[in-house]
Amino acid sequence: MPKSNSVTRALGAVTRAVQEGGLVEVPDHLRGSNYRGASEQGFGADYQYPHDFARGWVSQQYLPDALVGQRYYDPSEYGRERRWSISGRVTVQREDEVNSEAPVE
Repeated sequence: MPKSNSVTRALGAVTRAVQEGGLVEVPDHLRGSNYRGASEQGFGADYQYPHDFARGWVSQQYLPDALVGQRYYDPSEYGRERRWSISGRVTVQREDEVNSEAPVE
């Protein structure tokens, strides 16, 4: 089984970010909308369920606004992680984003 400490480092970085910066607001489209009053507040609106799409990928914001642009996972240049890395950075744009598809009915 391949091993890497990249995920361990990412979890440590996220933990430090929460400890140092506190909790921040979850984007409205990711908030639960299954209770009275939630839809009036815009919770769950415009959420795209990735599994409804042929490739299981949807380009939408998952990080809170305060954390957009932050990077926590830095893949190594070795093994399977190499394909996720360009010059040591995670590629943000996937081919699926460019060729986005309509939801599967």
